Amino acid sequence: MSERQGAGREPDASGESSDPFEGLVLDEDFVKGAEKSEGSARARMLAAKWRENPPERVGFREAADTPPSRFRRTRQRDAWGRRPRRDRTNLKIAVWFVLLALLLLVASNQGYFRDLLGESNDDGGPETSLPMTAQPQVTGVASAAPVPGTAPIDPDVPTRERPFAGSPAINYADNEAGIVLPEAKAVGDYSAATVQKALENTRKLLIAGNLDRSVLTGGATAPFLDLLDPETGAAEGLAKAIAHPDDKNGTALGWITRFDTTQVELVGPVVKVDGIMSYKVDDDGILAIHTDYSFVYAVAKAGHPDGEVTRALMRRVVDTQVIGKNKRYQPTAPGKLVFAGGSAQASNSSCDVLDGYVRPYFDDTLQGIQPSGPEVDPYDRAKPLETAAPTPSGDATDKPEDAGCGRSSRI
Repeated sequence: MSERQGAGREPDASGESSDPFEGLVLDEDFVKGAEKSEGSARARMLAAKWRENPPERVGFREAADTPPSRFRRTRQRDAWGRRPRRDRTNLKIAVWFVLLALLLLVASNQGYFRDLLGESNDDGGPETSLPMTAQPQVTGVASAAPVPGTAPIDPDVPTRERPFAGSPAINYADNEAGIVLPEAKAVGDYSAATVQKALENTRKLLIAGNLDRSVLTGGATAPFLDLLDPETGAAEGLAKAIAHPDDKNGTALGWITRFDTTQVELVGPVVKVDGIMSYKVDDDGILAIHTDYSFVYAVAKAGHPDGEVTRALMRRVVDTQVIGKNKRYQPTAPGKLVFAGGSAQASNSSCDVLDGYVRPYFDDTLQGIQPSGPEVDPYDRAKPLETAAPTPSGDATDKPEDAGCGRSSRI
């Protein structure tokens, strides 16, 4: 019995082995040097599927009906493979709206943008004065108060529920809301804080003299006088005008507005107000504040709840002062004002009785002095006070017929 040599085949006559794998080493170099590799599982699956159902051929352009990818949005295309043009109409409209808003913003804030760009009209020196509004330039639209509204003027007869129906005053502000201060700035030797305080006190003075119910109904005058410098003699002057209304002393209407509540009732809590306020430093170095306001009151006969409702209008110009350090004049007491002067014109007020009260006419009122002269519109604030309304009862005189009694076109 012959012996077996190894696991391979026996060598042939030439001495070479006939086993083709003799000497083959299955190491890493062998694997990397392989020329063929087996396809992935998905490749083998697709190959088996396409052997029975081959895929359709698609041209070099992407098909129009190709569904979007799961993770990526595919833009739509037309039948020719072209992408449609995007509609930018909404974007253009939005851009135009933004540009229009910017133009309106710049137009309404020109002063701010001039200052921002360094184009202010200031010459770098201290500001010495703010322009005083001249009387002929007074308009019906308050420069310092809210712009009147645009509600239509009701042609109906005024009633207790609607006492300002048919009057331009329906668009005026209510009560103290109609007295709005201009912006306070430093002028001359007066700081912005000093100007602000003077403006606020002047506003309080107008409210006390023309809106405070205790003053309007003929009561105490303290709310008005407490704001004035006692050294100026204002209290004595008003007391004399109330006690002895005549040519020398004038009447209380030169200072404040009053109604005789035994004869007249104020209808409702609202007084309509419109006007202007301005300030400057005058040639004497005094801070001067100028005001021009119209106050419209709804009134009825006292004790006649179902009677006629009408209106009385008081246009009043008041000038106040604050005197600081001054070589010629004594400084004003802190927190007080100097009543530098004033004038008033009452429309729909008696020309017969000059006792310091506004005494409205009603349909059944007997007039001893008949109105005369040209007819004027008491609501026309474009005219200076001297010609804007009939001669007021506040112009006291020993002979009432000499005071004149103008005619109002409306009230």
